[in-house]
Amino acid sequence: MIWQASTIKVPLLVLALQAVQARVLDLDGRVVIQASDRVPGAGVLHQLGAGLAPSWRDVLMIAVSHHTAANLLIDRLGVTEINMNFGRLGLRNTRQVGKLELRLSNGLIQGEWLGKPLTALFPCWNVSRSAT
Repeated sequence: MIWQASTIKVPLLVLALQAVQARVLDLDGRVVIQASDRVPGAGVLHQLGAGLAPSWRDVLMIAVSHHTAANLLIDRLGVTEINMNFGRLGLRNTRQVGKLELRLSNGLIQGEWLGKPLTALFPCWNVSRSAT
C-alpha cells in the first residue's frame, strides 16, 4: 500500500461518471464552493472566491486534476460509498480515508496498478459516452 496522492482521482472520476449514468449525480447540477472547501494543490478552484457555484461538469477533474474538486466529490458521494464502490471496481486494497491535502486524512491505493492501461486492468470501469 502507498499513499495515493492524485492517483486516487482516476477511480473517483470513474465513480462520479457512473453516478451520472445512474442518475445519482447531475452534471448540470450546481455545487457551492465554501471557503472551507478550498485546499492548496493542483487546480485553480482554491484561488477563487467563496460562494462560487459551478456545475459538476465544470468541477469534475476531467480536464484538470484538482484537489478541491476531488474533495467536493468525496463529500457528495461519501467515503463509505466510495470505498464500497472501489471494491466493486476491483480495487480491493484501495481506501479513501478522507479528503485530499488535509493532514492525517488521505487515501491509500494499491500500487501495482499504477502505470498500466486502466481499460486492460479494470474492464468493469465502463462508463457510457452519454455520461461524459
